[in-house]
Order: sequence, then C-alpha cells, then structure tokens
Amino acid sequence: MILMNYMQRAGSENAVKNAQEMANITTVPGKAISTGGDIAETNPYWQFIKMELIKADLSELRKINPEATGWVRIAGTGVDMPFVQTDNNDFYINHSFNKSSNGDGWIFLDSRNDRNLSDSNNILYAHGNSKSMMFDKLREVLSNGWLSDRANFVIRTSTDEASKTWQVFSIYKEKGTEHLVAKFGTDDDFADYIKKVLDKSKYGFSTPVSSIDKILTISTKVGDDEYAVMHAKLIKSS
Repeated sequence: MILMNYMQRAGSENAVKNAQEMANITTVPGKAISTGGDIAETNPYWQFIKMELIKADLSELRKINPEATGWVRIAGTGVDMPFVQTDNNDFYINHSFNKSSNGDGWIFLDSRNDRNLSDSNNILYAHGNSKSMMFDKLREVLSNGWLSDRANFVIRTSTDEASKTWQVFSIYKEKGTEHLVAKFGTDDDFADYIKKVLDKSKYGFSTPVSSIDKILTISTKVGDDEYAVMHAKLIKSS
C-alpha cells in the first residue's frame, strides 16, 4: 500500500510538471471588476489588481485529455496546474489527468458550472488528504504561516474565454457539503449564501462581497465528511 501511494503521488507530480511545461504560461493585461463596498487603502486588493493575469495554452494538453478546461494558481499553496471538467463529479476523484486510475485524482470543476467560470459560484474540487498532492497544502492554510502573509490571498485562473484574478474572502473547515451550491434561484438566495460563508470564516479578510460578485469556491476533503473550504471573489478579468 505504501509503495502504491508513492507511485501514485510520483505519477501525479510528473503529470503536473509536464502540464506546466506544455501549457506555456504567459501573462496578459486585464481590467478591474466593479465591486460593492468601500475598500481600504491598506487592503491587498490594490496590490492584486496590479498583478498581470496568467494565460495558459491548453491546446497541447487537450491532445492528452480533451476535458482540460482551465488553469488554476493558488498563492502560497503550490497549486499551479490545469483543471478538468466532465459530466459528473465522481470520475476525477480517482483518475489522473490522462484518465488513468489514480487515488490522487485530479482537480476538477463542478459539472454544473459553466466551463469559463462565469457562474455566481464556481466550484473546484480535489483530494486534500495527506497522501494526495492535489490540494494537500490547503489543509494548512488555516495555519498562521499562510494567513500571516496577505500576498497569499489571491487565486488566478485561465480558461478559453478569460483570464481572471480572485481575492480570498473566507476560509474554514466544515462537516458536510453545505458550501457546494452551484446554482441559485434568486439574488437573495446568493446573498444569503455569501453571508453564511462569511460568518463561517476563521479569519477576517475585510473583503466586501455582495450578490453582484462572482465567486470561486475551492473545496477539498480532508477527513471523514470534513472539508477545507476557500472562497474568493472575482476582482479582475481580461
């Protein structure tokens, strides 16, 4: 079992490294997104909107897996890799990027979401157990080390449609899947959801969020029915 876990992790690490070489990541300009609420001059928002956006060329990766959907880079975690999307939320739990069986799985976008991250709540999943190298470092983001550096509070993504920057506004662990809501009936429903996830946050990010925002949810299972969850709002797009 130890050998199998080692081999699976090594395979995942090689897949990530190869993907980084094939994607030819470049930077592109963009525009800040209008957002609700006043933002203090000391908020890292002003630093983040000055950052260039990342652009990933997925053409070569799609020769390996046509379901390659986008790229995600999460500051301070080592997550810098392509994500995929298929017609269900089960397959990539135990399959790698090339669709081979692998307990590490792969990072994937919720099957209910638009592939270009244009929904109110866009959800990315991956394993976060100690034997997986997908989102394993997200287990540690509630530690003082990660939280003490505000430069970590940013996520950048790239899809066919646009490159985007997202600012983290909530992070917590919880039992169950209450946070996994991909669609909302009304703006009020979305506003209620935002209030709930803000109240759950274990850290005060001082980032104003409202129902006019688009958000990105990072969800990783870290125990029996327990998830580490990170939410970020869209602040810049190409």
